[in-house]
Amino acid sequence: MFATVKPEHKSNSLSSNITVVEGRDAVFNCRTEAVPGVLEYRWFKNGNQISDSVDYTITPIVDGERLTVKQAKKGSAGQYSCDGRNALGTGVIKSAYLLVNCK
Repeated sequence: MFATVKPEHKSNSLSSNITVVEGRDAVFNCRTEAVPGVLEYRWFKNGNQISDSVDYTITPIVDGERLTVKQAKKGSAGQYSCDGRNALGTGVIKSAYLLVNCK
């Protein structure tokens, strides 16, 4: 019998800050474990929820989601966070920072 748990981040989920050169993509992975499985992931930049757009691509990966910050620019820098939600509730938000080296 399995225990039921809210989503918990795996050790490699948003595990470190990222520094990229301006114009390059930056990638964050949000990986969780949960029983029952995660129904939804949410991504945030500086506390504001973000979604697929001209600046971001969100794609499913095994046990999580990947956020790609496309062609990072000075304004892309900041704190990126994610959480997961299943039938038992929302897991803890985990964060990492994106630093952009401008040309």
